[in-house]
Amino acid sequence: MVNNEILHPICSEMSSYIMKNVTFWVVETHSQEIFRDEHLMHVLQIALKFLQTCTG
Repeated sequence: MVNNEILHPICSEMSSYIMKNVTFWVVETHSQEIFRDEHLMHVLQIALKFLQTCTG
């Protein structure tokens, strides 16, 4: 949903494959305690900052 409604209109090259790999990166680099409902926006920010760094 984030990809289709927010990112894809800004960057048409964004794909679910890229989003999946970013998700895997976040999972590998952060402790499991961060993956709770109350931290969802924070995790999304981490993922978006990672994407920004990669495309920098």
